Amino acid sequence: MDTVLSTVHCFSQELQKSNIDYVAASGLIQACKTTFTKFRSDESWEEIVKQTDKLCDMIVGWRYQTTECLRKSFKVDMFFATLDKMLNEFDKRFTENIEVLRATSVFNPCLEKTFLNEKLIYILADHCQTAGIDKQILESEIKTAKALIDNQPQKANNIELLHDMLAATPNAFGELLSLIKIVLTIPVATASNERMFSTLSRVKNYLRSSCGDERLSDLLVLSCLTEDAKNINLLEVVTEFAKMKPRRYPDPLI
Repeated sequence: MDTVLSTVHCFSQELQKSNIDYVAASGLIQACKTTFTKFRSDESWEEIVKQTDKLCDMIVGWRYQTTECLRKSFKVDMFFATLDKMLNEFDKRFTENIEVLRATSVFNPCLEKTFLNEKLIYILADHCQTAGIDKQILESEIKTAKALIDNQPQKANNIELLHDMLAATPNAFGELLSLIKIVLTIPVATASNERMFSTLSRVKNYLRSSCGDERLSDLLVLSCLTEDAKNINLLEVVTEFAKMKPRRYPDPLI
């Protein structure tokens, strides 16, 4: 089960990143489902049994002899049942928007089969109806964008570079740029928001019961973005604070 759980852990950690995009998420979801499907096979089960027997020999020096009926029960009722539940949860949580997630692969230059595919782009346009995407203009922009990208000496290898390339002439690719911005800005999960609420209970304790909203908000940001906070130059912060308004006594830091 260590292999299965480590796969879930990698998937969970990646989806909780605040800067993950839909293209990466759709590929990750499909990869995890494929991995779990491969695990649900007789070959994977036999490999797990061999590793378990080897571990027992190393730890206790003897192997517990299980009956064929008991091994079959472990295989069907525990191992396969766990994988089936995981696959069902994948379908339950992601099936509703999986078509849209797959459609975002049109903006991944590394996927030649789906890159700027008109059918998939129209799926995104239908899903983002509130953005007011004009399909007739979008059709002409797709053809022009393909020709422009083919003539570029340096090929874009991710969605950010593709956006920068088309943004050089924003009036020519207004509809395409709108779709790319939507894909880049809509978060995959609400992990960052949930993390903020979890941090709130730790930051606002009884010692900070009278803390103002602005100060509390700043403390939450520092607590959640610890990696960025470590790069702050404290001397520059103190110096900037000292320059904000005149002090009664001269400040030695200025």
